[in-house]
Amino acid sequence: MISDWLYMCKEDCLETVLECLKDEYDVEIWKELGVLEVNKDASSLDFEQIPEGRWDDYCREVLKEKSYGCIYQVSLGKAADKWAEAMMKKIVAKVGGQFCADTEDLEPHF
Repeated sequence: MISDWLYMCKEDCLETVLECLKDEYDVEIWKELGVLEVNKDASSLDFEQIPEGRWDDYCREVLKEKSYGCIYQVSLGKAADKWAEAMMKKIVAKVGGQFCADTEDLEPHF
């Protein structure tokens, strides 16, 4: 599985993601830093908010097209790929937004 993803959503939603995941995963938030850490089975995944000044033109275009206003870098630790895809799909289903591979064309995505 790809280890670097982007999560795009309407607004800052780390607390909503935390609520969505807290029953199934060990989740810790550092709101002032824009960071959420998700742990399961001795592996982890981190969300880190990307400030608007660091968005590239293509990301801006996609964000505008989808009416999203927030983007997170999502980094998978070793072995997190065993559960990360199911977690990402759960977030999209319950919170909204989309996950995209951190590639030039943002593919694949879901």
